[in-house]
Formats: sequence, structure tokens, C-alpha cells
Amino acid sequence: MPRVIKLSIVTVVTVLSVACAPDLKPAIGSCPYRAGQRVAETYPDMLPSEAIPIDHIIVVMQENRSFDHYFQKLPDYGQPNAEVAPKNIFNRDKHRQKVFLTRANTPCLGDEPHYWNKVNEQIAGGAMSGFVTAGGAGAMTYYDEAWIPYYYALANTFALADHYHASVPSSTWPNRMYMIAGTSFGHILNTPPPPRDEERSIFHQLEQAGESWAIYTAAEPSFEEQILPRLRAERGNHFLTTDELLAPIEN
Repeated sequence: MPRVIKLSIVTVVTVLSVACAPDLKPAIGSCPYRAGQRVAETYPDMLPSEAIPIDHIIVVMQENRSFDHYFQKLPDYGQPNAEVAPKNIFNRDKHRQKVFLTRANTPCLGDEPHYWNKVNEQIAGGAMSGFVTAGGAGAMTYYDEAWIPYYYALANTFALADHYHASVPSSTWPNRMYMIAGTSFGHILNTPPPPRDEERSIFHQLEQAGESWAIYTAAEPSFEEQILPRLRAERGNHFLTTDELLAPIEN
């Protein structure tokens, strides 16, 4: 079951622990727990940790959704302390007309521009006022629980980061580089970086520590093998497809 949800302008990251876990629970109004408490203490009906050993940790990286786009209505659906965009916030369009936040009327929305120049136009030096002029009115839409009940259930059950932001105000590749290496090495484009010596990524660290790891992607060649060609050449059997992940899970 997912344990942590992190969302940003460009990236969405969900960390999952593969083990027996409780069903999704009703919303917890506020957090009554102290820093440093054990998981079993914060979830009293959970089995003792030694009875549910975690066999695998799966990190799922999604993208192109902001926290407010997904969870703007979360305070109305179980988490009153979640910090979302003010209800009266607006951007102006090219005619200087105000465009306010509106509920999405479809789950399938067009892609807003999210490369370096456009994202910086949208952020507008911190004013967050350029989303409509740099993209379109679709940037001012949000989902509620009716559209994405599973995500709202997760947000009401597990930890939620309402101030998690994109590492790079740009597109997919540099943010994925931050995900696996803690840096994009100065790269801001949605392309493989220039040839260079490979820096240490989390996969290099897992390999050095003797821990098993694998990368699963829907498309080939994967992003990871294009930015880590030497690791791909040395550990090719660790670069797999999502079908190779789903098959053993389903069985």
C-alpha cells in the first residue's frame, strides 16, 4: 500500500512498501502523534512490524500534476489542515480577464507546457501568476474526490506532503535525474545530458551496498539507461519492463 504521496508542479512521487497493510481507513482529523514514534504506535490496529516484514520497496514516479490540481478540495474531504491554494486565487488571461480555479469537467485534460522557459513564465518570479498566459485555462482546474477517490483515500490514510515541489522548474528528465541522483547536474532539457562520467545514483549505492534493485519502465529505451549507459551495460538484467514487474505481482 502507498505510504507517502509527494506531488509537485512537474513530478509526482509515490513510495510503496510491498507487505501486508491495513485497509484504507476513514480520515484522521489531525495528527495527535509525536515525532519519533514507531509506526505501530501511530496505527494501533496494525500488526507488529516483525509480523509484517517489508520485502520490497517500490518507488513510482508520476508527473505533470500539481498538488492543488489533485488535492485542492482535500480540506473539504477529510484533511482540513492541508494547505491548498486560496479559494479566491486567480490568474489573468491575455485579455487581462480573471480566471479562477474551477472543478475539472473531465478526467482527461490536455497537457500544459512544462519546459524550462514556460514554467518560469508560469511561476512569474514567485507570484504564480503566469499559468494561464503561458499555458491555458486548464492550468486553473482541479479534481475533487468524485474524480479521483483512490488518491483522496490515500491522502486520508497515509502521510501527505503538501509542500513538496519540483526539484527543477522544467520538464521530465531533469526532475527524474534529481529523483535518482539528487541533482540534474545542471541539465534543464527533456533530453539525455551530454556524455560525461556517470555520477553516483541511488542504483550505484544499492549495488555497492549489496542490495537488490531493478528499474521498470513502460517504454524502451528507458530514461535511466540513457543517462546511465555504463550501468546499463554492466547491469543490463536490472533494467526491465513494467510487464516484468506486473506479472509476478499478479501471480
